[in-house]
Amino acid sequence: MRFARVEIPHTSLQTCERLTEWTEQISRAPKPFFWGNLQYLLKMVLLAEGAGTAMEENAEAMTLHARPRASVDFGAQTGGAALAAKLYDSSFQQRRVSLISHQPPLKKMTVTLVLSGWLVGMVVKASLSKSSWVPWTTPALPDMTARMIYSARCLAVCTMPLLAGVIFCTYKRIMTPALDPLAGHEHYVQVHRRYLGNTVEQYILVGVNLVPMAATLSDQYLPVIPAVVALFLLGRILFWVTYVYQRSNRGFGYMLSMYPSMAMFMYNMYMCL
Repeated sequence: MRFARVEIPHTSLQTCERLTEWTEQISRAPKPFFWGNLQYLLKMVLLAEGAGTAMEENAEAMTLHARPRASVDFGAQTGGAALAAKLYDSSFQQRRVSLISHQPPLKKMTVTLVLSGWLVGMVVKASLSKSSWVPWTTPALPDMTARMIYSARCLAVCTMPLLAGVIFCTYKRIMTPALDPLAGHEHYVQVHRRYLGNTVEQYILVGVNLVPMAATLSDQYLPVIPAVVALFLLGRILFWVTYVYQRSNRGFGYMLSMYPSMAMFMYNMYMCL
């Protein structure tokens, strides 16, 4: 079989050493695997053309990103787990580098947890003491039927963020090319879809825990129910706004609805004991 001559452009010494090393590695691979990696090598050579020192700086990044996933699957079929693990090491290194370089905002997380917890406690306390600045009142709930009906109405109010999200997402689809979901324009509604998914999760947590809690609360603690609803609505609004305009600060709104769900869950678990 005859091959056309491939002219490799002049690059730095480091780049040539890398290409030589890759050539030696793929020459020792099984024949079908050799041809797949030869194509990969030629792509790397084309990327190096005219790149100069940029190839040196980005060689490691291109090595991590350019190897296709199919090579890993093929290695598992032909060379066993050892070869597949060796091929998969590049993506593993990529994830490990991402984890090492990522610095969690511990200070911001601590402030968010403390402030949201303080606000949740203040709202619940004001609701229990029937403070004048609380805009809701708890009706008389003499029996279990009245409590269940009241809980169902509160859960119906909690669907307001979901309804608003669905309406706005529909509006965005109509007014943008995202009207066709398969046309590749989902970025217009991606944030709002994520908001809707998170709101559904939070709503399930609230609904599953609110009803059993309302059935076992004493009369003096029933004002907690509208407080939970108010925190859920406020938290969802803040979460949506910050998700759209300032994603790194969305944790405050998230915790406003998460703290009550966690508290209700722990209360229900305690009552089950």
